[in-house]
Amino acid sequence: MINVLIADDEERVCRLIQALVDWESFDMQVIGVAHNGLEALQIAQDTRPDLLITDIRMPGCNGLELIEQLRKLCVDSEFIIISGYTHFEYAKMAIQYGVSDYLLKPINKQELGSTLERIRRKIETRVQQQSATDKMRREFLSVQRKVRACYLMDLLHHKNTELTLEMINHEYRYSFQEGIFRGFVIKMDYQSNHISGEEVAQISEQVRKLVIGRLREICYEAEIWFENGVGVGILNYSKDNQIRVQELLIHFLRELQVKHEMFPNVVFSMAMADETTEAKENEKTVQLAKQLIDERFVFGSQKVITNHMPHREVSILKYVEKYAGQFQSALALGDHGGAERVIEHLQMELAGVHELAGRDLIKIILLTGERITEKMREYGQHDAVLRSFQNQCMLCNTVEQLFACLKDLAKRELAWLNTVYVSEEKRPIQAAKSYIEKHYAENISLDQIAGMVGFNSSYFSALFKKECGIGLQDYVTATRMDKAKELIQKSNLPLAEICYRIGYKDIKHFTKTFKKNTGLTPGEYRRMYG
Repeated sequence: MINVLIADDEERVCRLIQALVDWESFDMQVIGVAHNGLEALQIAQDTRPDLLITDIRMPGCNGLELIEQLRKLCVDSEFIIISGYTHFEYAKMAIQYGVSDYLLKPINKQELGSTLERIRRKIETRVQQQSATDKMRREFLSVQRKVRACYLMDLLHHKNTELTLEMINHEYRYSFQEGIFRGFVIKMDYQSNHISGEEVAQISEQVRKLVIGRLREICYEAEIWFENGVGVGILNYSKDNQIRVQELLIHFLRELQVKHEMFPNVVFSMAMADETTEAKENEKTVQLAKQLIDERFVFGSQKVITNHMPHREVSILKYVEKYAGQFQSALALGDHGGAERVIEHLQMELAGVHELAGRDLIKIILLTGERITEKMREYGQHDAVLRSFQNQCMLCNTVEQLFACLKDLAKRELAWLNTVYVSEEKRPIQAAKSYIEKHYAENISLDQIAGMVGFNSSYFSALFKKECGIGLQDYVTATRMDKAKELIQKSNLPLAEICYRIGYKDIKHFTKTFKKNTGLTPGEYRRMYG
């Protein structure tokens, strides 16, 4: 069961979140509710929640400060921010803190449910991966080399990072000494249809022998562990050998580049983190090298990448929301050609960003891919397609290859949609929704919509309710209420004017319907969220 902590200084909002969804259906339980940051932190220290849902602005300490503190307590915790503020600075900071989602008040039931389901799958996947990792780790303990590899795996998974030098040597069979420590990564890029998994494993072993064999001649310790073509390594050497070690790493990359007959169809890149004199910082230096390897998309593969290459921060969320939104809009209008052009426009805009960081580029590509395939989740096709896309991206070594993967994903989505919309039961529903979206302020009747799509009223009524879960008139009302909430939040129009704009002639009827839908009168809603 996934434990959830809710923190918001508005008691009404806390109650709403608790009542809005069936938590058990997400394998979740609410284990605490707090109305200020300090209270939430105390509960978190006692319960170590798997998921924190928090407002940003709270007394005591704000939501971002709370997340920062909880991240230190629970490395694997997930976070959802809820806020009435759309300030982009908040969203940017939320990404930096590793927040899973940023939901705006008033909280939408469907949006919250979708977010919880995504987090449930993420936690479930992590638990399965951790279980698999733990199983692999137990198997490794019988062989010294595999025990040493466990150390690198643990550094990547944030485990046992506070061990002393002596404890590391004892537990993982190393011979580290006081001196210099440095993390590095060797990345193999290839096309999966040109090379098998067995061949990747064989090449990885050859590269390991080549690199480690020579490094151990001038280092106290040298180890590298390969998984799926990514080799993560750690070095320990004396200060006198700093230059020799760096020169030898650069020499290895050049040697790998020229040995085409040994490693056909493989492109190699290398990343080196900054040096440190503290064994306790090995996690930091290894993690940094793992991040730096993504800079090959900007500076080019077959190079040695360091932390001193220029880059500037960009807003990842801005690009993802903009272009994923345009893609979805094109889909809604049936403009598949326009949807494909959206990806081309994203590529053109990012090409014009000076000193764009490779790690930001890959995040934009991966998140955009996840967002544009949201429609497939409704039909159980999303996870497998997205996983294949992510794996393909990890094997790319140029920006062009990354966007080729994204364009291919978009084409797969469009082809899939074509097969879905062939169904005669889907087309009239989409047409009805599209018409309601454009004409919600007019008098819309069941007979009118049924006639428009070519069905009799009773059959279409049953079909619409089957597909949407609610009747057509209820859907029209829900659409009007959504438009009313949007106008109340984003404009200063009188409530009477808003009432008229969304299709109501009687302000009393509008007020009654609005309160039934939201639990608040239009005036109360404006005071709380306007």
